[in-house]
Amino acid sequence: MIWEEALRRLYRLEWRGIKLDLERMRACLRVLGDPQQAFASVLVAGTNGKGSTASALASILSLSGTRTALYTSPHLLDFRERIRIDGRMDDRELLHVRLERDWAVWERFELSFFEAATVLAFARFRDAGVEVAVLEVGLGGRLDATNIVEPILSMITSLGMDHAQILGDTAAAIAVEKAGIFRAGVPAVTGGGPPGAPAAVEARAREVGACLYQRNRCVRVSGITPSVAAAGVRFRLAPRAGAPAGLTLPPDGLVIESALPGVHQAGNLTLAAMAAAMLRERGFNITDGQIVEGIRRVRWPGRLERPLPGSALIADVAHNREGARAVARHLAVVAPGREVRPVVGMVQGKDHAGFFRELGRVARSVWVVPLADQRAAPVETLAVSAEAAGLGVRPAGSVAEALGAALSGAREPDGPLVLLCGSFHLLEEGYRELGVSALERVWADGGDGPADDGGENSRG
Repeated sequence: MIWEEALRRLYRLEWRGIKLDLERMRACLRVLGDPQQAFASVLVAGTNGKGSTASALASILSLSGTRTALYTSPHLLDFRERIRIDGRMDDRELLHVRLERDWAVWERFELSFFEAATVLAFARFRDAGVEVAVLEVGLGGRLDATNIVEPILSMITSLGMDHAQILGDTAAAIAVEKAGIFRAGVPAVTGGGPPGAPAAVEARAREVGACLYQRNRCVRVSGITPSVAAAGVRFRLAPRAGAPAGLTLPPDGLVIESALPGVHQAGNLTLAAMAAAMLRERGFNITDGQIVEGIRRVRWPGRLERPLPGSALIADVAHNREGARAVARHLAVVAPGREVRPVVGMVQGKDHAGFFRELGRVARSVWVVPLADQRAAPVETLAVSAEAAGLGVRPAGSVAEALGAALSGAREPDGPLVLLCGSFHLLEEGYRELGVSALERVWADGGDGPADDGGENSRG
């Protein structure tokens, strides 16, 4: 109970909002002995796919024998999901001790919630003797709290128009903000993006002197198919002729198989494999077999996840147009012709219209629900966007009510599918209603398959 009280105190910092200013972070960390300098760091920015990519890279590093930390945000059910060491959520008592020890310093510099959580993670990673930390960037890149580190590798997964009101109203402007994690002489691995974004990233890399490795120019991805064995995705990854030095992959390529569903994950996992191959050029003892196995064993909650074994429920935290498009493409492949019943709740400031247009590829109607979050979009706002996209709207008074109605008659293997999709807060409310608990570990300790629970979230 003491930890829960401390956590409530930490959440109260959310009233300070978002603070895009690294000077307070720098000063605070200096007082705390600069814990971020005790380990090497990899920064992972992007619009979509950051968590999956970061988790896959951390899995590879951990499997290679490196004591590896993973910092991600937001969490689904448990704050400790943000702070993992070798795949496992950090210890409550140790987190609580560190929080109490450093709280006065955080308050002296008036840290926001995300800044305090980031400083807490850095301190815990130092305490735990972490050798390398894979850090998911929160918002943008240039002024994000995670960008206080000096990375040995920078990554940008995908680029889109999320948070345009903060980061800029063009794809190029957003790309420049995310490329703010680049450093002179440090490798930068990047994926794709809308017109204007890749060119802006390339220009920023030249400006700062970063060594740029663009996915489509460096590697060839072929044979992307849903994996029956892993219930995820399978593909072959091979280097392109003339790829820049420093990226060592076997000439005949690697066959990658992952339990992460969705053919779009091939792009994220390719970036993780590229990053791992480049890190071994920087002294990390990583084999090709560990790249393959590290990717095979990783799980990542809330991404086309089936949280209840045997249920016709799929959950995904897609909350923008690009994410909804990936979900729709996946369902069109794995469940062609099946009725899809989306249950959607979102926050304000998102491209609701674009989101619903993409869902309209696989669904005819949608339940829209209110969320217990001050940033939640009103049901009426969501309904207007859904109707404009040609979807029938079924309002519901709560997530529980909508799930109950949608799951009625839904069944496997050929009945209706229920899609819980939208904000992290939506999945949190839905999972709590269904009795789903947080994953203690997101990958196995070795090569023997899932660690605790057969690859599914346990039910509490």
